[in-house]
Amino acid sequence: MWDRTNGRTVGIIPVALIGVIVSLGLWLPGRAEAADHGMKFDRKADFSVYETYGWIEQKQRPEGSPLAVGGAIDTKIRNAIDRQLTRQGFRPAIDEEPDFLVSFDGSMEQVTDIEANRRQIATGVAWVVDGDINSYRKGTLIISINDAETGKAVWSAWTQSKIKDPNKPEKQINKSVKKLLSKFPPDK
Repeated sequence: MWDRTNGRTVGIIPVALIGVIVSLGLWLPGRAEAADHGMKFDRKADFSVYETYGWIEQKQRPEGSPLAVGGAIDTKIRNAIDRQLTRQGFRPAIDEEPDFLVSFDGSMEQVTDIEANRRQIATGVAWVVDGDINSYRKGTLIISINDAETGKAVWSAWTQSKIKDPNKPEKQINKSVKKLLSKFPPDK
């Protein structure tokens, strides 16, 4: 809404709009940070009938990939998922059809972050002072659950984290798997 007063155009912002602007200002900075985990699930799925599980055959990954099927990391993740599901009361379907099927995927990537303080000289002109360049590996793990009868995906969760020690990944894998599967089955 605009008002013409004494030959000048003045912007008038309704009070309700100010509230929206302030709310967005408080909400958006928190959203700028990327979430390090998430989950989604089918609210219509009956998770209470799930007792036994099997594995979906993993897709082949490129040779040399740290997550190559049958490789060390692949085996550690699979074993961690087996242990966690067993702790939660589920059992592998050995001589029976499973109630649900489990699969996982993931990636590892090299990340470079530049953290610096900027000093503004003039509009559009700044220099960087006290800067640090951090280079590290980031891992992403996604665990998915499909209903065995329908084949439909009913639950999935993911997490991302900095890989602390690439030579000893088991502790971090176990922690990530526990974090994800603690949300399965979901509270509706």
